[in-house]
Amino acid sequence: ENGDDILTPQLVEAIADEEQFQALLSPLIRLGLLQKIENTLAMHPAIQAALHDSMPRKSLKAWYNATAKLLEQAFPAKPSYEHPNVKCIRLLPHLLTAAQVAERHESSTQATSTLYFLSGLYLQAHDLIGETHMCYLLSVSIAERILGTIHPTVATRVNNLGTIEHAQGSLDNAQTCFERSIDICEALLSPEDGLVYSDVNDEMLITPLRNLCSVLEAKGDIGRAQRAFERAIKIFVKVYGW
Repeated sequence: ENGDDILTPQLVEAIADEEQFQALLSPLIRLGLLQKIENTLAMHPAIQAALHDSMPRKSLKAWYNATAKLLEQAFPAKPSYEHPNVKCIRLLPHLLTAAQVAERHESSTQATSTLYFLSGLYLQAHDLIGETHMCYLLSVSIAERILGTIHPTVATRVNNLGTIEHAQGSLDNAQTCFERSIDICEALLSPEDGLVYSDVNDEMLITPLRNLCSVLEAKGDIGRAQRAFERAIKIFVKVYGW
C-alpha cells in the first residue's frame, strides 16, 4: 500500500517524483520547519501545535483518520511480533499518540480502534500486560461505539481482551469476555450450521471456545471445560469435514 487512497491528490503527486519531493522539502528544512534524520522527517512539536490549532474541526478529523490509516498500513503484520521489531518499536509511539489525540478530540474512527488493537498485539507478544490491557480496552470501547456491539471485529477484540484478563489472573473477567465473544459469534452465525457456508472466519467461534476451555479448567470447572472443548471440536470437524 502506498497511501494513494488516503493522501490528498497534491501530496500523492508530490511524493510520486523524488526530485519534486526533495525540492518541496528543501525550503522547509532550510527554514528549520522540518528536520531530516537519516530516512525520517521530524517536525518540532510547537509547529505541529500551531498547524493543529489553525485547522477547522472537519479538516482535523480528516487528518486524524488519514494518519491512523497510514500507520495501520505501515505497521508490520503479526508474524513479525515474535521478536523485537525495529519498525514496530519505531512506529508504536506514533500509533498510541495518534489514537490518543483522536480520542481526546472526539474524532475516533474504526482506524483508531485498530491502532490500539495493533499496539496491544505487539505489547502482548512482549509480555507488557498492563499496557496491553489498556490498549485492548480502548480498542473494544471504540469499536463498539462505531460498529455496534454485534460485529466480527468486536468479537475478535473482546476475545483478545479475555486473553489479557486471563494472563492477569482475572479468571471471572476472562470468562465473561470469552462468553461474550462466543455470544457475538453465535448471533452472527445463527444458526451454527451456517458456519460451513459463511464468510465469517470459523476461528472467530473456535478460538474463544478454546480460550473458554482454558479458563474453566483453571477455575476447576472441568465438566464445562470438557463440554466447551467438545463443541469446539464439533465445529472444527463440521467446517473442515474431518
